[in-house]
Amino acid sequence: MSAIKFGIVLGDLTMPARECVRLGPEVERLGYDSIWMADHLLDIDGAVADPYVVFGYLAALTERVTFCAAVSDCQRIHPSKMAHMVATLDDISGGRAALGIGAGEAMSTLPFGLPFEDDPAIRLERLREYIQVVKLLWTSSVNTRVHFAGRHYRLDDAWLDQKPRTRPHPPIHVGALGSNAALRLTAELGDGWQPFFSTPAYYTKRLNYLKAHATHVGRDPDSIEPSVWVYLVITDDREQAEKTLRDLAIFSLAERGSLKHAGFDFSRLPSKDYHFARLLVSDNAKIGALAEAAAAIPLDLVRSMHAVGTVAEVSAFFARHIEAGARHFLINPCASPDVEGTLARFSREVMPGLRRG
Repeated sequence: MSAIKFGIVLGDLTMPARECVRLGPEVERLGYDSIWMADHLLDIDGAVADPYVVFGYLAALTERVTFCAAVSDCQRIHPSKMAHMVATLDDISGGRAALGIGAGEAMSTLPFGLPFEDDPAIRLERLREYIQVVKLLWTSSVNTRVHFAGRHYRLDDAWLDQKPRTRPHPPIHVGALGSNAALRLTAELGDGWQPFFSTPAYYTKRLNYLKAHATHVGRDPDSIEPSVWVYLVITDDREQAEKTLRDLAIFSLAERGSLKHAGFDFSRLPSKDYHFARLLVSDNAKIGALAEAAAAIPLDLVRSMHAVGTVAEVSAFFARHIEAGARHFLINPCASPDVEGTLARFSREVMPGLRRG
C-alpha cells in the first residue's frame, strides 16, 4: 500500500487570500503533505482567492508541501497558459506543483460572459484535448516544437521556454465525480483522481472501475493516486456536530452518485439543471430547492461523507476511507469555527495513528 497523504484545502467558505498565506506555513509545520485550493470565480460555498497567486506566495514561505488546484477548469484558461503557469510554479517551488483540472461548470463562466458547453460529452472531449496540449507543451522547446490539431485546440510550431522542474512532468489530477467517461479519461491520462466527497462504498465502486480501465489500456492502476475531498470538524459537542452536518448536507448533493448508490430518492429534483455543473449561484430558486432536498438526506448518510464529530469518530471516518482505497485526503477545515485548532488537533490526535496504519 502506498503512503497515506494528508492535504489541507484553503480558501474555501469565504476564507480570504491573506488568511490562506498566513495559514500555509502552519500547514507545513504541522506535518501535512499538500495545500489545495478551489479555482472558482463564484461558488455556493464562497470560494474567494485565486489559487495560483496564493501558491506562488506560499512557495517562498514553505519547503516541503505540494500545491494543486482542486480543480481548475478547461473553460476559462487556455491550456498553453495553464501549462505556462504550472511550469512556473513548479520551477519556483522546487518541483512541488501539480495540475488539478476538470471539465468546468456554469457558475464560473456564464455570469462573466464566458461560454459554457452544456453537453457533458463535449466538455470531456475538450478536457481530454486540454490535458494532451498541456503535456505536449511541457515537453516542447525551441528545438522541439510541437503541433496539435484537435476539435477545440490547435498548436502550430509552438513551444514554451519555461520548463517544469518535475520529471517527466508535474502530476495531473483529474477532477471526475461519477461518470464512467470521466473515469476512463482519468485512467488514460491522469496521474491522480480527484473526486468530491463520497461514501466509502461508492468510492470503492468508482475506484475499481477506474483501475479496471487503467489495466485495460495498459497502465499500472497503482500509478494513479486516488484522493478524496473531506470536510473536517472536530468537536465533542453533539449538537454542534449535527448542525454542521445539516449545513454540509447541501454540498453532498454535488456528488449524486454516492446518494443514489445509498438509495436516496432524487424525484424532488427531476431536472438535469440541478446538477452541480449547471448550477448558477445567483439562481435562488434552485439553491432553495437544493437546500430543501438536502434537509431530507438521512443524517447518517451525510455523516458517512464528512468527517464531523469526536476524535474517535473522525479517526474511524478516515480509516473507513483508507480501507475504501483513498490515498490522499483533501481535508477542508473551513467549516470549523476554529480552523487552526482543528488543524492542530487532527495533526496531533488523528494523523499519527492513520499514518501508522
